[in-house]
Amino acid sequence: MKLEYDASSCLFRDVGMVLKKRYPWLSEEEHYDRQQAALHEASHLITSMVLSTGWVGWRVFIRVPGVSPGMHALRGVSGSVHCGAEAWENAIVDFAGCVAALVSDDPQKLHVARHDAVCGMETVHELVREAGSQTIYDVRWELLTEALRIVVTYWPVIDLVATSILLNARKGGGMSKKRFQVLQSMARAAITEAVSLPTGHPRKVMFPVPDAFCKLIKRRKKLPSRILQLPKKWYSDYGYPYE
Repeated sequence: MKLEYDASSCLFRDVGMVLKKRYPWLSEEEHYDRQQAALHEASHLITSMVLSTGWVGWRVFIRVPGVSPGMHALRGVSGSVHCGAEAWENAIVDFAGCVAALVSDDPQKLHVARHDAVCGMETVHELVREAGSQTIYDVRWELLTEALRIVVTYWPVIDLVATSILLNARKGGGMSKKRFQVLQSMARAAITEAVSLPTGHPRKVMFPVPDAFCKLIKRRKKLPSRILQLPKKWYSDYGYPYE
C-alpha cells in the first residue's frame, strides 16, 4: 500500500492551499492552526520513533473544525497521536511538543504545549522521587535538552511527516491504521536519511530552527531556562517550582 499523496513533493507552507478544495469552509487561520497541530503531533511521533524505548500505536488525528471526530476521546482536542516511551524517555516525548511549539510559534499561544510541559514535569517529579539521586532541576533540563536535540536534528523530518499527515488524513481528520503504518515506514526512511547525510535531511522547512537552539545542541550543554523562555505561569499554575 502506498500513500495517496507524496509529501516530499509538497512544501508544508503550501498544505493549506492544497487542502482548500477538501475543506472549503475553513478559514486561513483554521488551516494554519491545523498545520501547527500537525507539527506538534509529528514531533511526538518522530521523537518516540528515535528513542530506544519508544513505541508507536495505531492512531493519528488532526481536528477539522466543523467535522465530528467520531470517537468521544478525541472531542475537544486539536490533535492526537498514539505513541510514547518508557520511564524517563516518555518525558522526552512530552517535551518534544514544547520544543516544536517554540520553533514554530509563540508558546504562550499554544495550550497544548503547556499541557506537554506539565505532563513531562509530572513524569520527572515521579521518577526523581523514586530514584532520589538527582535534583528535579537537573533531570528536567537534561531531558528537555535531549528533546531539543532530537527535534532540532529531525526537524525537516517532522515537517515532512506533518505534511503527510494533513494530506493523507481522511476528511474527518483521522487516518486508517494501514495508512498510518505506511506513514511510519516513510518516516523511518526519512529518519535514516537525516542521520546518514552530513547536513541532515534536505527538506526545506516552513519554520527554520533558531540559531540559538542549533548552537546549544552543538555545544552539548545543559539547557538554561532563559534560552527557551518558558513562561513562569506554566509552572505556577500547577504548583511546580521555577528555578
